Amino acid sequence: MASLPQVIGCGGHRRHEVKKAKKNPKAFYKFVNSKLKTSYRVTDILSGDDELVSRDAGKAEVFSTYFSSVFTQEENVNQMPDFCVSVKETLGNVEFAELDVLKLLQNLNPSKLLGPDNMHPRILKECAPELAEPLYMLFRKSLDEGRIPSPWKVANVTPVF
Repeated sequence: MASLPQVIGCGGHRRHEVKKAKKNPKAFYKFVNSKLKTSYRVTDILSGDDELVSRDAGKAEVFSTYFSSVFTQEENVNQMPDFCVSVKETLGNVEFAELDVLKLLQNLNPSKLLGPDNMHPRILKECAPELAEPLYMLFRKSLDEGRIPSPWKVANVTPVF
């Protein structure tokens, strides 16, 4: 087995972290992130009234006002396009069972963040036996009727700085 390379100025604690990182990549990134000193903050900005804004809530409001002013609202936003009027084929032949839903719920990674439904994966995983049947019934009904519940058609769009 090859030995770890010698890191200049690497004390016992860091050497221990390097050994841990070989088996656990998350430990490596946690160590690296702990050593980074940079901070990504939005600097003070000028509002539309030429006032200096330094509070985070105020900066968010200035950006919101600006983005709202430069984007236009399209007409007939809620009207479905004409090409979606008739459906000739459905996904009715998709076969799955309640047990399949249960297995998927039990395989969720509890260390992930919330999804668009604002449900934590840990809750879904721990409540899998109780949730499998109602979720199965909901998915089955959606496929059988060829309809999707309206909330499933909504997306959260978040601008990233």
